Amino acid sequence: MSEINPVRELHLLIKNEEQRILKSYPLEGRLGLMEISRSMDLAWINIDLGNVEYSEETTRMWQLFRFGINKAIYLFLDRSCNFPSFPLGKSTEMSKNWADSVLIHCGRLGLCEHFLEINRIGLSKLEKESDYLYRFQSSSNEPIGLESFEREDFIWKTQFVAGSQANRLRELEQRQRKIWDIMSNLVDTWETDFIQYKAHPEVDQFYNEAGILRCQRMFDQDAFPSNVKFGGQDFSLYRKTVEVLTGWALKHTSFCTQLVKKAPNIDFANIITVPQNCEDKVLFLTYVLDIDFKTANHLLETLTLTYENKDTHCLTSGDCAAPAFIKVGQGRVIAPILGCTTDPFRFMLNELKRKYRSDWDNAVNQRENIFKQDIYALFKDSRFLKLERNLNIKIGGLLLTDIDALIVDRSTGVLGLFQLKWQDRFVASMRERESKKTNFQKTCNQWVERVYQWLAENSISEICKLCGLDDYDAETVNEFRVFVIGRNAAHFSDIGVLDSRAAWGTWYQMLRLCSESITSANPLTELHTLMIQTSPLKKQLEKIPREEIKIGNITIIAEIT
Repeated sequence: MSEINPVRELHLLIKNEEQRILKSYPLEGRLGLMEISRSMDLAWINIDLGNVEYSEETTRMWQLFRFGINKAIYLFLDRSCNFPSFPLGKSTEMSKNWADSVLIHCGRLGLCEHFLEINRIGLSKLEKESDYLYRFQSSSNEPIGLESFEREDFIWKTQFVAGSQANRLRELEQRQRKIWDIMSNLVDTWETDFIQYKAHPEVDQFYNEAGILRCQRMFDQDAFPSNVKFGGQDFSLYRKTVEVLTGWALKHTSFCTQLVKKAPNIDFANIITVPQNCEDKVLFLTYVLDIDFKTANHLLETLTLTYENKDTHCLTSGDCAAPAFIKVGQGRVIAPILGCTTDPFRFMLNELKRKYRSDWDNAVNQRENIFKQDIYALFKDSRFLKLERNLNIKIGGLLLTDIDALIVDRSTGVLGLFQLKWQDRFVASMRERESKKTNFQKTCNQWVERVYQWLAENSISEICKLCGLDDYDAETVNEFRVFVIGRNAAHFSDIGVLDSRAAWGTWYQMLRLCSESITSANPLTELHTLMIQTSPLKKQLEKIPREEIKIGNITIIAEIT
């Protein structure tokens, strides 16, 4: 009798369910893809506009949608999306119910895949308790869920940026009613069930501004210096493209809302997500950004999901970076509102990395200076001396490592030494998380050890001289504070021991502390102390709710605490 392999059985179950989902739709895959895109847009817009009351049921529904989006798109983004043109059709109650059920069922499959990935990296163990029951349980004594504390700082950052935009957002809000009145006169039905509207300079300007502000609250819009080139174009131009498309998505949503007020019987699903002519979108971008057609087309391609690049963007369940466009025919795309208004920069970065790997590898080397300048901007007072160059540290002529950033507080004599790590966000990808965790822990622990070895081998005056301080500044230095700062992550579940001589944290944690808690008395020491005190390792983890997934007659339980 062969040994039971529950992992293999669950993977096989998922593959069989995927085939069942595909067989549930008898028409072209791209038509199913349109229904799925409309379903995910309707769900997202109701959340974004505040039309949904938060409850356990709605929260669970959105969780399943989020884990199901990539898989649902992947299944139906097939070769039919390269066929000529695209047939415009109406959604029906039956087709909408089908799309909702596909997203929910794909969400269950995606959650199961997510737990299988957690099992693969050793954070859980899977047991088959009966023919119809599988159970994931924790396999480590290390705390699980540390990443959730760092996500709180991500949320804070978004709110912090929104606070800095308060005056501009208030001004837009005051103009909103007038803009809606203009839009109401510009929009009408087309072919009874669809939408058409005219351009208006005041409306376009309003939503261009709204798009810029929305993008400033998103992550990854600052991923590279503006002048870094990918495929011959500045990163700033890619960023502006996203801003334009985000503004367009907000404008289109408002036009749809105004049309429903005029024609209450129209189905919102048929007007929010519609097939569009690629050339029209390219021409729109040439007009707004004052660029040529070839450049505009190049830029839009980096924001378009296709049958050819779907493996790059859609294989990780729960890691939904929805695209601004999905190619559904020769010269035809659909533009999901979800993709333009949630996380478009991450999709764009993934595509830039795929298409221009050599440009990407060169560009990541320039991130460190951005990070350094962000850190230095928190210490603007003339009392702070900041070293612009990297500092190589040696013992006996042997290079040990380098210091990425160095700050001297002349008022207190504290010298801060910083290791900066800019990792790409990994969101729900356990494979990416594991890679970044291993690299971060090993290299940064090694860095801390070498820095303290260097400090122990040299006197304060020798260290100051090596740092390039003049005699006056050198005389003020009396102690050192060591920091390890990750751009997007610093604490991982089951990471092991981090050298306690350093303060470990993220850029967003550091920004939050400097904005809310640090006084002017001894900021570097306070920052060091507070980063340690507010570390995820010092916090009480909440118990992760028991997860129960039903797939046919199979029950999968996850109790990972």
